Formats: sequence, C-alpha cells, structure tokens
Amino acid sequence: MTVLLAHAATRHHVELALSAGADGLILEHGLLAIRAYETTSDDPTFSMIRELADWARRIKPDVKLTFNIDMLVHDGHFELIARALGMAQLAGVTRFRVQDIGLVSLIRSLVPDAQVVVAPEIGHHSEVAMRYWLNQADGHAVSNDVPATVIQNLSDVSDRLSIQVQGPVLIQYSTRRYMAGVINSDENLVRRAADLEYPTRFYRFLDTPNGHCMFLYFDRCLLKDTARLMALNLGEWVVDTRGESDAYLTHAISAYRTVLDTGIAPPDALGQLESISGRPQRPGFFRGNATDQDRDRHLTDRTVIAVVREVVKPNYIVLEIKKRVDVLPESVTIITPTKKAVTTALHRLRDVVTLDPVTSLDVDQLAVMDWVSGGIVAKSMVVL
Repeated sequence: MTVLLAHAATRHHVELALSAGADGLILEHGLLAIRAYETTSDDPTFSMIRELADWARRIKPDVKLTFNIDMLVHDGHFELIARALGMAQLAGVTRFRVQDIGLVSLIRSLVPDAQVVVAPEIGHHSEVAMRYWLNQADGHAVSNDVPATVIQNLSDVSDRLSIQVQGPVLIQYSTRRYMAGVINSDENLVRRAADLEYPTRFYRFLDTPNGHCMFLYFDRCLLKDTARLMALNLGEWVVDTRGESDAYLTHAISAYRTVLDTGIAPPDALGQLESISGRPQRPGFFRGNATDQDRDRHLTDRTVIAVVREVVKPNYIVLEIKKRVDVLPESVTIITPTKKAVTTALHRLRDVVTLDPVTSLDVDQLAVMDWVSGGIVAKSMVVL
C-alpha cells in the first residue's frame, strides 16, 4: 500500500501535514538538511527530533516517521550525525533518508534495526543503477529526472521505491554560500531570478547556513498523471512543501490524499496550486520528453550531416558534424525533436575554436553557425 509522506521541521508543519492527510512525516533538523528553512543551530543535542516525533504520535499514533539526513557528508560530520542518530533512537525513529551512500553502513552500525532509504537529489537514472543501490539500502527515492517508462521496469521492487509527486525541483546545490556577502550567516534567504531568454520563467535560489540551492522555474506536479502514477504501485509518495505557504502545504497533501483514496484528483487542485504558488505545475520528466530520444539516428529518407549540440539564443548554434561534406549545400533542413522542420542556409559557418570560415565538413568536427529562429534546440538534426 502506498504511503503518503510530507516534510516537517516544526510542530506547526506536523499538525498541518497530518491534518491534511499525510500518513507519515520526513522529519528534518537544520544541522543535517541541505534545504533547512528552519534555523535550528541552537539545538546541538537534536532534542527537536524527539519533540516532533512525540507531537506527531499524539496526533496520529500510527504515523510513519523518517529522519532526513540529506547533507553532503564530510569526515568532520560523523560525530554530529552519531549524536543525531542517538536522539532519533530515543525518539523511536529508526527510518532514515540519506543522500550519501556511506551513511547506510554508519547508521546500521549505530541503529541495528534501522531502515535506510537512499535519496539522491540528482542521479541514479537507470534501472541498473537503482537496482544496485537497492542491494545496498532498504529503499530508493527515484530521481525527478527518471520517467515512468523506466520506473515501470522495477515493478518487482516497486514497494521499496519512493517518488516525489509534488514540489520544487532542485537543479543545483553547493555547500558554498553564494549569497553570504549579502545576508547574515545565521539567516536564510529566498530570491528569484528571471531567465534572460524566457523572462516569464523565474528560478528560485535558497541560501542557508548549509549552502546554496537553485530550483527549476516550475514545480513537479503529477496530478494530471495519477492513473499512470498509481499503476506503478510505489511504496511512498512524497509531497515536498518545504519553504511553501500553509495553503500550499494543505492543498497539495489533501489533493494526493484524495488521489490515493478515490483514484481521482480533485478537479480544481492543480489550478489552486498554481494560484497559490505563482508557478507552473508540470509533470516534468515523469512523462519522458521528446528531447530524451536519441536524435542522432538516421532518418529513412534523409541524410543526417550534423546534430545540434548547443543553442544560445539569439547568438549562435553549435553543430557536431556526422557526415563528410566536401561542398556546403545551399540550404539544409533542421528537424527538431518535436519533428518541426526549419529550412535554412548554414549562416556564416565557422570553426568552433578558431572561428575561421568553414567551407567543408569532416566527421566529429564542431562548427558554429549564426542563430536562426524556429524553435531549434539541442539534439535537433541537420539533414539534406
């Protein structure tokens, strides 16, 4: 049976999440979580873990509790982590989510009855990789970059898989504080920045004592893919509302509670989340994507002479040459991953290093041409 989990770092979040329908909680402490919106540097004994666990059980005696240790671990952290594990044991919390695979053996040595879920923010995209890590740990959190077509191949171990069904998508993280010069080191800060090519896309940045995070401009939301999601029979659905408003938390958790209970998403849930968050709500790569396909293959009736490797709008397009061409053609057709065709001349084709003019093409050569409009993206094919 699928368990609905939500993150919680305060009593208030514990109450809201359980009231909205969460089956379990992923408890967090600011000293060990990379996305710590709640500052807990004044709790070196980790007493908050026990406080939150006790509070959760008062509200829901059978609540499933997990402790999150998703920091990037260095040698100097082990004493701190051992202290936290001791408090977790006292609190009766023996389930853990970690990003560093090395913590699996450490946790098991200190908490003999522990269950450990490996939860990489970015990575482990193949079925082979996920099966490998399942041999090392009790569970695996599927990366947001893994499509359903890959996840369905793991049906024999689906009850050991966890997936984020809702929430922000982390795309970069560093333990360095890139905003440290503009804020106090004991505070955290959330800022937004617009994409210069797409001014309506705002990427969010979180800076805390634990480092610097960058998030995608839209939230991952699987409310339009509930039938496919439920067919995967995964062990855990995670609703990530860290740093969000109470309204976002309540609406998100209750929507997925309804899905688990009835099989159908509330008709207005997605629109409400977009309104509350001010961000698009999309399935991301759960459905796969046309750009995931191998666009280097030959078409049956066309000759592929190059593949687009990079597009910098409105400046240039980088091509990787796939076929020798002694004399440049007057025009070529560029076919995008969505099968849109753009016919164009090879405008000012130049060597990518020297920028000297190119009049013929050699296999594996890199060349740069002027940008042309038409929705050309990486992995588009240049054909004759």
